[in-house]
Amino acid sequence: MKNLDKVRESILDSAAYFFDRFGYEKTSVDEIARRAHKAKASVYYHFSGKLQLFRTVLEQEMERVRTGLNEIKSKYGTITTDEVKEYFMTRIRLMREAKVYRRYVLSSYMYGRNEVSEIVDEVRKSLDDEEYAYYVSLCKAGKEEGIFPEAVSPEVFGNMMLLVLKGIEIQFFDTDDIREMENTYRAMLEVLMFKLYNNN
Repeated sequence: MKNLDKVRESILDSAAYFFDRFGYEKTSVDEIARRAHKAKASVYYHFSGKLQLFRTVLEQEMERVRTGLNEIKSKYGTITTDEVKEYFMTRIRLMREAKVYRRYVLSSYMYGRNEVSEIVDEVRKSLDDEEYAYYVSLCKAGKEEGIFPEAVSPEVFGNMMLLVLKGIEIQFFDTDDIREMENTYRAMLEVLMFKLYNNN
């Protein structure tokens, strides 16, 4: 890694630390620079300001989620029950690890629309688009195998899955007992897979 890349990464690590612990509003560029052991001018050399730092941190988090999910899809090649279960369990774990995103996922509902909530929505949209395509293909494969009836629209199914899983994310983000949530989620996936693949 080049020296400039290392400097950039240390600034981003520092920004992620503060955005996670204290939030965007209570974080200053001075603090980010100090923790990264860089001059404030160095921060502005790499980033136009705090808002670009925030966007870049969120983009890194979403890229880690995307990479993890793509690894599962490429591991199986074709959609199977094992792939679907692993995908959904891994998805929740990866989303929980996106700490800055977790902090701001409800910002537009809680504080109204602002530049921060707009960035959160913009950065999340690229992941949503990929997931939507995956759920549509999942539904189409299920229809070909006779798992889903003809009345099920793959496009509507894709949108429903996005909505449902975002709701489940929020439950995971807000729980005091992550183990209980994971156990319940895993059990419900098992029931769903059994119903789908044994009752058609």
